[in-house]
Amino acid sequence: MERRIYGVVIAILAIAVVGCDNSDKQREFSEGVIEYEVSFPFDQDDMLINLYPKTMMMSFDNGQILAELRSLGGIVTSQLYLDNNTERFSQVLNSFDEKVAMNLDAPGVTDMLGNMPAMVLEPTSEKDSIAGFLCNKTIANFASDSVPAISLYHTSEIQIPNPNWWNQFNMCDEVLLGYEVEQYGMRMRLRATSVRMDDVDDSIFSVPEGYAVVDWMGMQEKIEGLLNQFKD
Repeated sequence: MERRIYGVVIAILAIAVVGCDNSDKQREFSEGVIEYEVSFPFDQDDMLINLYPKTMMMSFDNGQILAELRSLGGIVTSQLYLDNNTERFSQVLNSFDEKVAMNLDAPGVTDMLGNMPAMVLEPTSEKDSIAGFLCNKTIANFASDSVPAISLYHTSEIQIPNPNWWNQFNMCDEVLLGYEVEQYGMRMRLRATSVRMDDVDDSIFSVPEGYAVVDWMGMQEKIEGLLNQFKD
């Protein structure tokens, strides 16, 4: 069961991150914390769902992002470190017997995305309010797959530069407050529940040391191996 939870945490952060109601607030809102509710709309195993992560916290400041996910009881934790200014991507994973990190530059991220299903974004005229922010709705269709489309809700009212350069929705230049992730046979839904304009200590954006470093393919092999062992 731990291995299944491990895979869920990885899957949410592997590809995957996130209004204000006036222009003055928009100019100021460039630092803070977004909390997302995490759910699994198509998973029927209630026992496992109860152990899955329920929230994701995302801190941001000056083009840097730290997204943190924790399973029930802290069995598995994962952090995603993004520097949107230099296009650096790091993921750190912890479990009872695992302490692994993956570090990618912009070409490495391009290679990673090239191994994921391509998306075609279809803008709509629909809007919604999420966590107090006005969001535009876009439909993300899988280019060559019959998997159900994903609804994206994104806002220009939070100032994070180049927010999606590292994920499958990089054609969208606004901050995602509602989206879904399809990976490892699971569909995960993330929707912002609160956005706080807090001061963020820049030291949290430093990637910790002491982890075994793997490349993207190595990380995928590790995840798939863990999931296969659990299924067996």
